[in-house]
Parts: sequence; C-alpha cells; structure tokens
Amino acid sequence: MNKEFLLEPDRFISTIGQRLTKSEFETLQKGQFLVYEERADMGIAIFRTNENLSGKLLFRWSDPLIDGQSHLVIEQATVFGRVEDGYGPKRIGPFRVKTGFGLDLDTGQYDSRIDQTPGQENVTVDLRHNIDPESGEAVFEAANDAVIHFPVETMCHQTSQ
Repeated sequence: MNKEFLLEPDRFISTIGQRLTKSEFETLQKGQFLVYEERADMGIAIFRTNENLSGKLLFRWSDPLIDGQSHLVIEQATVFGRVEDGYGPKRIGPFRVKTGFGLDLDTGQYDSRIDQTPGQENVTVDLRHNIDPESGEAVFEAANDAVIHFPVETMCHQTSQ
C-alpha cells in the first residue's frame, strides 16, 4: 500500500473524517469497493492511532441481535510499525465492538471508555462504537487523538476488455 495514501488519504480520494454513521456506511461504502466477493458488504477505514501507528481496516455492522443492537465488527486491521518503509505490518482481528465500547488498535485491546469506574486499568482506545444521542443512530468514530478516514470512492476501477 502506498505510504502517502496511508498518511494523507484525502490527497488521493474523497473521504469522510473521524465519524461515520451506519446510514452513511450503507449509502457511501457498502458494496462500493472492488474487493473479494465475501468482503463486498464491508467498509474501509484508514487510520492513525494515538501512538502514531498507521494502517487500514475492514469493518461492517452485524445483523441486529436479540436485544435489537448491532455490533461494529472489525473483520481485519493491518497496523504498520513504520509507514515509511512498511516495517512491522501486524494483522489483528476480528473484533466485535459493542455499543459504548472501543478498541485500541496499537495493542488490540478491547475496552469501554464510557462509565469506566476509577481504579480500572486504563486502555486508550483509538475507535469507538457509539449511539448518536440526537438521532439514535449507530456511529463508528475516532477517539483519543486517533485519526480515521472513511473513503467514499475507490482508487480501483474496473477496466473494459
């Protein structure tokens, strides 16, 4: 993957930054990218963590569970130790992130930042799955100085034969 793209995806394609609602995902990402057929229902995010690691991930929302809630499913994330030379790529996932919880992409640790009680071990999450209080809609968002870009167009185009 092109290092400039990981550092500044907005230079190459249109993106939505920091926050994506489930309806935006359905409209702008789902089925829009040239990926393997089994991944056609997934979205893509380009990220930089709060520890300054960069990478990409594939995600989707699960079908509603018994309680009516959907989980944010991070199918796979590729985290690069150094973007400049591609050093140390690490693949992590899958993760199911419940509403109100987050994921630290630097360590792969899962944690809740909402209603955390004093004395608990502190995990600094890079992304969260929340519910927007005004609309009631599910939201995938960056947290704690992490940066997330959600592409809304593909860099890959089918060629005619």
